[in-house]
Amino acid sequence: MSEIICSDSLLILSAESTKELILRGSADMLNHFYSDFFKIVAVRIENGNQIILDSPFIQVTNEIKQKITELIESWKIKDKHIYQLKAFFDNIPVGNYISILPKNNLNSIFYVYLCGAICRLNRGSSVDEVLQDATDVQNYTKLFGDLLSRYSAECNDSFVGESDKTKRICRFCGKSMPVVTFKKIAHAIPEGLGNKKIIDNEECDDCNLRFGNGLDNELIDYFSFHRGIFGIKGKKGVVTNKFKNGYITKDAKGVVITSQNIILGKTGKPELVKFESDKKLILQNVYKALARISLGTIRDFNSEVYKDILYWINDKEFYYEKLPKIALMVSPNMYTEQPNIINYTLKTEDNLPFLVSELHLKFLVLVYIVPVKRNDFAFADSSNYQQFWQTFKHYAGTKEWRFLDFSSKKAEQIQYSMKFKESLNTIK
Repeated sequence: MSEIICSDSLLILSAESTKELILRGSADMLNHFYSDFFKIVAVRIENGNQIILDSPFIQVTNEIKQKITELIESWKIKDKHIYQLKAFFDNIPVGNYISILPKNNLNSIFYVYLCGAICRLNRGSSVDEVLQDATDVQNYTKLFGDLLSRYSAECNDSFVGESDKTKRICRFCGKSMPVVTFKKIAHAIPEGLGNKKIIDNEECDDCNLRFGNGLDNELIDYFSFHRGIFGIKGKKGVVTNKFKNGYITKDAKGVVITSQNIILGKTGKPELVKFESDKKLILQNVYKALARISLGTIRDFNSEVYKDILYWINDKEFYYEKLPKIALMVSPNMYTEQPNIINYTLKTEDNLPFLVSELHLKFLVLVYIVPVKRNDFAFADSSNYQQFWQTFKHYAGTKEWRFLDFSSKKAEQIQYSMKFKESLNTIK
């Protein structure tokens, strides 16, 4: 059971988007509105402004939609921001789930949990199933040991950086207007990986074009297998992902896999399929692209702190000899409809990586050290890496992780493989 205290800023989460509702007015007015609002969506109200929820998840019904519309009509004269709620609820299908929490009660880690849980609920999981991972903010945070005392964690799901174009300084080249322009929408996570929401205001048009034709392309190509299997929508929707020995596409019946390398099991049914990329990729460029995403999504950006890694990202000819491994896992329990990222920044003097990022792409989760400080390269050593990994207890407790080396400076073709279960029969 969760106890929620009213504040002047609410986050309303759905699978499609996150809405921050900020109201202005006296404490009495705010308490009055929240009381009316939670009478519609909450289980019960106690002690005036304390909202008691048996679950952080609310299933949207026609009755809730109608009552929200009526509430908005009665309150919009007092605060025009309230009317924004109507568009938000209009876009949520009946039967889908949402979560409503005060912003000041929500840490970044729990935010990602909620996003994944809402997607699972909308795909048929029960509330009891998703609550097995966490029943409330306090219990969920316990999974992280003393991590949050060492790191600050932030999860950005919208615009990052200066909103005024005339005041912007590009994070990657250090230039500002009128030397460069900021006319284009710079997706902090490439749009080809499904990102429609997280925008880096502080990436100029020149750098946006340069990354779009370079590092971002290599990153998208590296994940072409996952884009096909998970149906990730890019700028042109779900596309056919081609390989040297086949392709993955999607039709009305589901995912269609065509490969010259399908291995049959003892029963004569497909057991393993292998693909080889049709392009040669430099794995360290993929790492560079991931680091670019991290620098494009942190809120407190300081070019002096990140000058060495910026040189590495920007210089096409400069490569490090050895980098820490990248952890990768496919998990149905951590599904997110839209890509998101958590950035962990070290706030103590502990011998740990300065910046660690956790990137979510549908069912795929990547965890990687962003090599900002010289000390970060020590974690290329396996014993040092294990020390870091054990600090992040919510990672170390899961056995499904694979640890991949992206240090290679040579262009090479990437090998992919996938095992099949009996239920997967859409194979050609």
